[in-house]
Amino acid sequence: MASTNYTTKCALDIPSVWYILFDMDNIFQRIRHHARFDQNELAECLGITQGAITNYECGIRSPTVANAYKYLDFARLRGYYATLEDIYPRPI
Repeated sequence: MASTNYTTKCALDIPSVWYILFDMDNIFQRIRHHARFDQNELAECLGITQGAITNYECGIRSPTVANAYKYLDFARLRGYYATLEDIYPRPI
């Protein structure tokens, strides 16, 4: 059985259940899935690129503070409560 690179799959348009199975600890995916948006819809809504959304969801990059607040505002407007600490966890 061939191994699968799930980081690569993260950028593909695959059913939402795949994200749930592989990485629901990711706050960015949880917010987007809660709102039932795809990456392109969310990018348009937040005024950022779809590539940035992919990078955040795959853990390649962290958002700027401005983009983090855009995510939080978007989430709250759709009934999902998250904090800045969910995006930038405190070091242990």
